[in-house]
Amino acid sequence: MTVQVLFQFLFGPMAADFQSLMGVVKTDDLIGSLWLLLQGMVGIFIVMVVIFLVIFLLRKFTSGKKKKE
Repeated sequence: MTVQVLFQFLFGPMAADFQSLMGVVKTDDLIGSLWLLLQGMVGIFIVMVVIFLVIFLLRKFTSGKKKKE
């Protein structure tokens, strides 16, 4: 199921072009911007997970047991 089909199914009655202060807003442009927003959010989430894993692994491997003297 594509994003456009899902958008049409969920927001069918609302999925019409409309006039804004900047000009006509087309449904395809709106769907494209929401898709871009989703990609950006997923990218941010992936970067956060990578940073977390790097910190976790660094703490695990560099926190060796201290020798008692």
